[in-house]
Amino acid sequence: IQYNDGFKTRLIGTAEQVADRIIELKKIGINIVLTGFLHYEEDLKAFGEKVIPLVKEKEAHLQLQKN
Repeated sequence: IQYNDGFKTRLIGTAEQVADRIIELKKIGINIVLTGFLHYEEDLKAFGEKVIPLVKEKEAHLQLQKN
C-alpha cells in the first residue's frame, strides 16, 4: 500500500451512500474503518445518528433475506 492509500475508503456522500459503502466493505471482510471528519463534532454526531442506524437496518434486512 502506497502512502495514504489505506485511507481511500470512499466513505463520502449521503448517509445512505456511506451506509451502503460500509456494507460493501464488510462483505469483503473489512471489519474496522478509520474515519475523519472536517467538522468533527457535528459530522460525528450525524454519523452516529444517521449512518450507523442505517447500517444496522440494512444488515438486519440482509440477514432476513438470507433466512
